[in-house]
Amino acid sequence: MTRKSAAAVRRTRRRWPRTAVGAAALSLVAGLLSAVTAPPAWAEPPPPKLPANASEAQLRYQPAMDYDGDGCYPSVAIGPDGTLNPGLKPSGALDGACHDESDLENVNMYARSRCNTSGWCVHLYGLYFQKDQKLPGAESGHRHDWEHIAVWVKDGEVKYVGPSAHGHYNTRPVDEVELVDRTHPKIVYHKDGLETHAFRLARAGEEAENPRGWQLPDLVSWNGYPSTELRDKLSAHDWGSATFALKDDEFPGELDKAHKYEVRPTRGSPYYLDWSFEFDVDRHELPSGMSDPNTPRSDEGGEAELAKRDLRVLPLGDSITYGNGSSTNSGYRGDLWAKLKAKSLDFVGSQRSGRLPDTDNEGHPGAMISEIAQKGVVAAQRWRPNVVLVHAGTNDMSHGNAGAARDALAALIDDIHQAAPDATVVVADLVPSRNAAVQGRIQEFNTQIRGVVLAYILAGRHVLLADMSAVKPGDLSDDLHPNDSGYGKMADAFYTAIVRAAAGGWIKDPSGGTTCTDTPGSWNFRGRIATGVGHSQDERIDFADIDGDGRDDYLVVDVETGAVRAWINNGGDGGGGWTARGRIAVGIPHSDTEVIDFADIDGDGRDDYLVVDVESRAVRAWINNGGDGGGGWTARGRIAVGVEGQSRPVFADVDGDGRDDYLVVSDIATGAVNAWINKGGDGGGGWTARGRIAAGVASPQDGLTFANVDCDRRDDYLVTGYPSGSVRAWLNRGGDGGGGWTARGQIAAGIGIGSGQGLTFADIDGDGRDDYLIYDVAIGSVRAWINNGGDPA
Repeated sequence: MTRKSAAAVRRTRRRWPRTAVGAAALSLVAGLLSAVTAPPAWAEPPPPKLPANASEAQLRYQPAMDYDGDGCYPSVAIGPDGTLNPGLKPSGALDGACHDESDLENVNMYARSRCNTSGWCVHLYGLYFQKDQKLPGAESGHRHDWEHIAVWVKDGEVKYVGPSAHGHYNTRPVDEVELVDRTHPKIVYHKDGLETHAFRLARAGEEAENPRGWQLPDLVSWNGYPSTELRDKLSAHDWGSATFALKDDEFPGELDKAHKYEVRPTRGSPYYLDWSFEFDVDRHELPSGMSDPNTPRSDEGGEAELAKRDLRVLPLGDSITYGNGSSTNSGYRGDLWAKLKAKSLDFVGSQRSGRLPDTDNEGHPGAMISEIAQKGVVAAQRWRPNVVLVHAGTNDMSHGNAGAARDALAALIDDIHQAAPDATVVVADLVPSRNAAVQGRIQEFNTQIRGVVLAYILAGRHVLLADMSAVKPGDLSDDLHPNDSGYGKMADAFYTAIVRAAAGGWIKDPSGGTTCTDTPGSWNFRGRIATGVGHSQDERIDFADIDGDGRDDYLVVDVETGAVRAWINNGGDGGGGWTARGRIAVGIPHSDTEVIDFADIDGDGRDDYLVVDVESRAVRAWINNGGDGGGGWTARGRIAVGVEGQSRPVFADVDGDGRDDYLVVSDIATGAVNAWINKGGDGGGGWTARGRIAAGVASPQDGLTFANVDCDRRDDYLVTGYPSGSVRAWLNRGGDGGGGWTARGQIAAGIGIGSGQGLTFADIDGDGRDDYLIYDVAIGSVRAWINNGGDPA
């Protein structure tokens, strides 16, 4: 804004009308001036930006910015070391040396607020530009430009917005203002005819012109500067024809101008009148219970508070959380682990990747936000984290429905808080992409992420942002994934957010432990959890996790046609009941030597549909994308050619990587078992022969099965007795040739298996341990004993 007296503001300013004649004249002038030889504006590099440090209120109402192509992008007025921006000579091209896309990465917006006890507050935001040039070519205009936006708020709602223009403010009621996420006014920096540049309100439906969409520059509150000395230096500097309106001697007068509206009479000069609401621009008195919007929440004491806390952290996301692109496959988790100095530290999740002391995470390569939410809920219910780190949406931006991502992210946060009410959820904005189209969507989504997070904060929820703006395209290993440098910056951002949460008293010790404990305890009799659904003699019941929520669902399988009906487990009878999905698989033609089975082949948490030849032991697979009526099935074809053995193949996860492995009993008399570790199966990553993983302990009359009865992810070796239903367990510590087996002894005395009954194991409550089930073969009713550690050792 150019410095002008109050009298000058009231005078009529002559305008060139933007008619066809006016536009032609302007074009002619521009052409003549461009023919004059003029040195280009020499650009001394601006200082680096200050770290973003703003209050929740100023972030909530921060204007969303765009910039027309005939001027500069905003810049940094002062750097962290006190270096002031020298500005640019207003000559050469209108946007010369100040309009590269990279300039948008180094921007600060500055804010100062004033409130009255009436409930009214005004938030004044300032942006600095390196020059304000009238015409191309010869010198015109002035070095340095400051423009400002006043956002008037009453009791938390935006009421008026006033962008600055040539010494005054065009303050309008909110119903004339375009908003992003209901609180961020859309403001455009534009060239005003033959005049210098100014701010204006965005027009209805106007799209952003700059390549990064509507921008929320890194914001610094009045009390958020690295030091008061640095702020004083910014305020004391002579900006020539421009004015930094937030400084003490200008601030009240600027607010007074922003409290007015322009009147244009039919005859005579325009004049300005006050809006009807009363506001004392000279007083800053907060309404009862309001925090000062000029003061960001302090991180002071955060590290000391962390040192007192037991941290149970759930890293949640896609392949970036998993660590793709880093040299160790640890991603940001390795650096973050080293930074966190808590009383105790535990990373949790169903996935394992990387080289760090605790490789647990919930990173699922390729997953969309909705899929990440599904995995996150199961993990949060099971491990009860007190911190959840979310980086989600890259796949939605790359090849998904980017338009639905905002709502999907909000649903994810809601779901996580419902599953773990005491958790602090740290949501990262997305790291950049080298793909221009994807990057455009990421930039728009990042603006939405900040709005979503802020809405939760203002609602009193423990959600905060991890600012990933330090990660640049040069910090990527490919189009989407960071390299080690980028992951290090991600770790810094997550660490800063966690410390801030700790300083605010948000992080409490985890409530209770996880829902799974390895301490031998008991079985909790749930009684009948399913009455049966009525099935024919050609059908049998089975249990498998169809929807990937961690709880096994109730299936009825037609042994002749292979068709499958499903009832989704919401807790079973006496709990949340079952939801009938109907037919989820039409069936696959198969021979008399083939049977239908279910196992998780691709490690996505959903069991896939298998056709197993009991003689050749070959296996065909259909990958579960949601089944019929959902996302369907993907035919993988033959995934295993078959091996020699004395039993049909069974599938169990013996290495804990989330994918079920191929097992065959090599000696039926002893129960010895050989294993082939699933690396993706035939047509994928193949199988790795492990050889004999168990020497065997069973006799021919005993039953042998694999189920996970403790709290790790590896299925254990169980021997069942008939007709007693007793169970002895050997806990899987890596099997023969690995960490061996730990004899647990009898974990269930048995309740007796009657005629027409069967014994099986399935995870009914989603705690990660398989429960003990007795079912009626004819009617399909099921009784359950929930695994609370099994019989005491």
